[in-house]
Amino acid sequence: MAVTVDTTTQQTPPAGGVAFSVAVDSSPRVSVPLQVELTNSTRLIFTQWSDGLTQPQRQVLIDGDINLTASYRLQYLLTVNAVTTTEKWYDQGSNATITAQTSPPVPWPLNLFGVTQSFRDWSGDIESTSQQLNITMDSPKTVTANYDTNYQNLAVPVIFGLGLVTAAVSLIFLRRRAGTGEESLVEPTAAAPVPTPSPACPTCGETIEKDWMHCIKCGTKLSNADRPNTVQN
Repeated sequence: MAVTVDTTTQQTPPAGGVAFSVAVDSSPRVSVPLQVELTNSTRLIFTQWSDGLTQPQRQVLIDGDINLTASYRLQYLLTVNAVTTTEKWYDQGSNATITAQTSPPVPWPLNLFGVTQSFRDWSGDIESTSQQLNITMDSPKTVTANYDTNYQNLAVPVIFGLGLVTAAVSLIFLRRRAGTGEESLVEPTAAAPVPTPSPACPTCGETIEKDWMHCIKCGTKLSNADRPNTVQN
């Protein structure tokens, strides 16, 4: 990590310290990071100097060679995925207690129909069916609360709604079918009979009366086909 004395900064090796040359009777300002982020959800938090001071930045009176040690504590991140996701840092070796909700709320609009959730188990770095977990933080941890969704209360309104839809469709079908049946019972209107034209004289067009043998107008002799009593309807 970086160690700064006044305006000079040096990086410490993985294990060990750094040395600075300063004037005797001076009071340089010494500082180290308050927090050091490591990999894999791990970090270091400054606790104190070897002479008991607890501020990461301090002044040191130089009256000879001085050896200072900065102490840090190791922390691990606990990630809990439940109704929401929460993250919290814990000191190495400390205990974390978490409790899952028995029946968390369900999203809208399912909550309007009485749909519920109930706790089933934990999964992830720790697997358990106990609703409460006591976790020893010896490394970063991620746990997930799993829930079962109960749709039983939703069945009643769904069945009722399907019944209404089915009844409406059936009513429409029956009405259409009834209308088709009434139309099929209506007898077609009979066509008006076509009047048979009166026979006429083939020569002058005079209307021929029954039992005429000759046309009284022009005297033409009439055949059986020309007389009314022999016309076929």
